[in-house]
Amino acid sequence: MRLVTIEAIQALAEVLREDLLPLLPEAIPFIAELMEDEDPEVEKRTQHVSRELEKILGEPLDKYF
Repeated sequence: MRLVTIEAIQALAEVLREDLLPLLPEAIPFIAELMEDEDPEVEKRTQHVSRELEKILGEPLDKYF
C-alpha cells in the first residue's frame, strides 16, 4: 500500500507539474516518513520518487523537510 501511495504522488506530479507546489507541504511529512520506512524497498522507491519530483518541479525538496 505504501508503494502504491508513493507512486501515486509521482503520477500526480507528472500530471500537475508546477501546479503540485501548493499541495507539496501537505505531502512532505508523508514522503519524509516513507524515506525512513522499515521496508528497504519502500525507502528506496521513495528516494527515487523524491529525485523525480525534484526534476519535475525544478527545485530541491530539501527546503520542505
